Order: sequence, then C-alpha cells, then structure tokens
Amino acid sequence: MARGMVTIHAAQRALHLHLEWAIGRALGGFSEGFGLDWEAQPAEAGTYRATSEWEGPRGAGAMLASALREWSIPFEVTEESDSGHGIHYMVTPELGLFTGRTDAAGSVLVDEHRIHVAFAKYAGDAEALAEEFGRLLGVPWDAALEPLRHAQDLSRTIWMHRAG
Repeated sequence: MARGMVTIHAAQRALHLHLEWAIGRALGGFSEGFGLDWEAQPAEAGTYRATSEWEGPRGAGAMLASALREWSIPFEVTEESDSGHGIHYMVTPELGLFTGRTDAAGSVLVDEHRIHVAFAKYAGDAEALAEEFGRLLGVPWDAALEPLRHAQDLSRTIWMHRAG
C-alpha cells in the first residue's frame, strides 16, 4: 500500500463531484465518490480547494495525477513509500504536468543522467542551464502554485486576538 496527499487548489463548484469520483476510481473505486471538504479559494474568486490524505496501491499517485489532469485544474499529488522516498506531481493548466522523485524531506531529486543531458545541451549558456535546472526541480510549477498554497495557509491561521 501507498499513502499520500491530494490537493486540488482551485476548482469550480460544478466539478467537485466529478473530481471526487475521479479520485475514488483512481484509488480503487468508491461508487459514491471520494469525499473532500471544499472551501473557498481566496486567491482565485469563484473557485474552491480541498486537501485530503489518501491510501491505495503503489502507483496510485500516478493514477490520481492522470485522472485529475483531464480536468484542467491546478493540483498536487504526493505518494510516499516506506523507504521515505516518494513522488510529487504538480499540475497547472498553463504548464501541464511536473513529476519529481523526492527524498524523505520532500526535496526533489534529479538523477545524474538528467544533469549530464542539461550540461551537454546548454554548455556555455549559464542562463539557459540555470533555467533548465529550475525546470528539472519544478520551480515554474512551484511559482505558479505558491499563491494558491499561501492562500490555503492563511485560511487555517488561528488569530490569537480573535480567540475568546
């Protein structure tokens, strides 16, 4: 079995049930759908976000990312293994899919082959090489998703002056 998190950053209300069904099917099929607690997404008016833990067979993270990718919404899926390594999927409608293997701390790992290819392709062009390394690490996806993540963090903030 595998486990992880699925975060839908911004989806129209009309998509909620469809997205829950897609997640349920990817995780082995719940006919009534996978229930998510939706809340307004303050960073994108008229949309909602939801985050949930999931459990399923190994490789279910890829199945989740594939199922949700069809809906052209920004989302993230993580899958963790017992070894501490995992996979992080990030999707935005503009950038498409990013897939990165991760270590126990959640850092994206780039294998030696991809580094060698980047050096060979962009030899002598430091700016292009830096841009390629950023792409290999998922920097453009992180930059696009960060405002949506930040809004989520603020919604869970407990304001001490408001506490009774």
